[in-house]
Amino acid sequence: MLSTTNRTASCLTKLILLFVALIWLSGCNNEPNKGNENKSETDVKNSPSQQVDSKAATPESTKAKKPEKKEPEPFAVPAADTSKHPSVIKDDIRNAYELALNDTANIYAVGQLGKYYHAYGYYNEAIKCYRRCIELASSETAKAQYYYCIGLAHQQSGSGSEALQAFEKSRELNDNYNPALVAVAETLIDRDLDRAVNYCTTALENESRNPHAHFVMAKCYRAKGNTELAIESLKRAVDSDPHYDAASLMLAGLLEKLGKSEEAKEHRNRAAEAIPPNWFSDPLRAELQALLRTPRKALEKSMEELRAKRPEAALKMIEEALVLEPDHVDALVARGFILNGLTRFSEAVVPLEQALKQDDSRIDTMGLLATAYLQIERFTDAESLFKKIHEARPDDIKTLELLAASMHGQGKPEAFVAYLEDRILKEPDNPNLRFLYAVRLIQRNEWEAAILQLEKGLELQPRSDSATFRLALAYRYVGRIDDAIEAAYQVLRINPDHDDSYAALAQWHQDRGEHKKGLQILESGMKSLPNSHVIHNALAWLLATSAVDELRDGARALELSRKTCDHPTYGQNPTYHDTLAAAYAELGQFEEALKVQEKAIQMAEAINNETLLVEFNERLDLYREGKPYRDVRKQDSDKPATPSTGQ
Repeated sequence: MLSTTNRTASCLTKLILLFVALIWLSGCNNEPNKGNENKSETDVKNSPSQQVDSKAATPESTKAKKPEKKEPEPFAVPAADTSKHPSVIKDDIRNAYELALNDTANIYAVGQLGKYYHAYGYYNEAIKCYRRCIELASSETAKAQYYYCIGLAHQQSGSGSEALQAFEKSRELNDNYNPALVAVAETLIDRDLDRAVNYCTTALENESRNPHAHFVMAKCYRAKGNTELAIESLKRAVDSDPHYDAASLMLAGLLEKLGKSEEAKEHRNRAAEAIPPNWFSDPLRAELQALLRTPRKALEKSMEELRAKRPEAALKMIEEALVLEPDHVDALVARGFILNGLTRFSEAVVPLEQALKQDDSRIDTMGLLATAYLQIERFTDAESLFKKIHEARPDDIKTLELLAASMHGQGKPEAFVAYLEDRILKEPDNPNLRFLYAVRLIQRNEWEAAILQLEKGLELQPRSDSATFRLALAYRYVGRIDDAIEAAYQVLRINPDHDDSYAALAQWHQDRGEHKKGLQILESGMKSLPNSHVIHNALAWLLATSAVDELRDGARALELSRKTCDHPTYGQNPTYHDTLAAAYAELGQFEEALKVQEKAIQMAEAINNETLLVEFNERLDLYREGKPYRDVRKQDSDKPATPSTGQ
């Protein structure tokens, strides 16, 4: 028994060893390549190291344990020297590189890095990434796409033979992958024209409106000397993609040879007007093109810097965009805009003129350039552009005001009046023309004519608070005080925050002897607009100078006046200091009143305001005599002072 048992065990042992040897030999015969460099995932899964655990002693243990998936070999992420590139490109590549470095088994991260390298011309690094993606790919279709990527990178780096090999490999893995079919065809035109035609035919059978397939077919026909068929294919390409500028240009050239000049010109114009190429509906080429739109990224970042009030940083980003694409119109306009904002007007002119040459229809470019011309006193050039802008935007009153400034700079303000008169004849329903014309008439003291233009303009645009207020002033000047008051109330109905109307109404009610009504209006204005310097000053003036004893309040007038005079911007108004001096005088503090009044006179002298100087000097004499000023109004007598002064 013992010997029989030993013999049986010995036979079993031999059988087991033989079985394991057969498995091992079978695995060796199925692995012709020594390394894993070119293995597919299927090869890795079927490798003997995955089928048999190193610790297994029996076939039973092999059956009990499922094969483990072998991870691809470690991958050294290629790095490229981007030191000579603008920061926008550096940021793109650095971010993609870090994502790939953190997960070298992530096909998306590695592939995206490859596409960034590809887009920016680092072809060797891109190919390494694409080969890694082929290792990671789980389907033949995905591998075909990455072989196509390798082919494009070789093609663009000038390696035609390597490109053809990669395209052929892509086509073998997926014989319906159109980008590879068309790429092989295009590569074969100079090598095997008949095969090139066959591949184009197959691509068009798969996708009849593939513009690039039609384009390559046209190149094949041209190589065969068949111009008519080439033209037919090009027309199909342009019909499939109206923005395919390369097809339009080739079509124009062939038509020109046939003597069809007018038709050729039409296609040349189409090519000139085409938007940036969409790369023949090829997703990869479209993606690479999108990655290259760095000027747009730089523009977006510059806008972020501008919003953060960092114009110098914004300008730097724009400069980077222009390094990448010197004729980028949006970048040129943005540079001009920023330089204008930095008051570097002479510098701004250069990019804006360049942008206008690229696209002479852009109103924003015209406006920025005209503004720069105005600032550097190129008034004739500014006038020409502002007139063009007005033709395009007749309702833009700001343009007309700037046009007036450009004409005034040339010493011909009357020319602007003549221009307005001519435009009103051509555009009788344009209210802005009438409003501006009224301003010029007022400047010439032609009040009745101004009222006529304002009234007609307000019939066309009744909710213009500025024009309505100007009409109120004109009514008051010619003595129509009731109409003036009604117009001022209309301004407040249109715009409750119009503080000049509160000040004017207070004056005009006092002119009619309604002093308490004037005070009530200003108190109401204080509640509605507690921070209005105009209302502060008007109320302080009334409290310091009213002829009605019960309305005066020198202490409050002083408090209000100090606020207006201490304001860093509005405090430079000489009338505000005149009001402060009156408040000191009302309180009997005549030394302070004299100091402040003298300062007000100096400020009026600085701006050459003769009217204010007469009034200020009269009050200065009163304060020297120790007398306060009293604003004695006679109903419907005196002409109104400017409402913004509060006096």
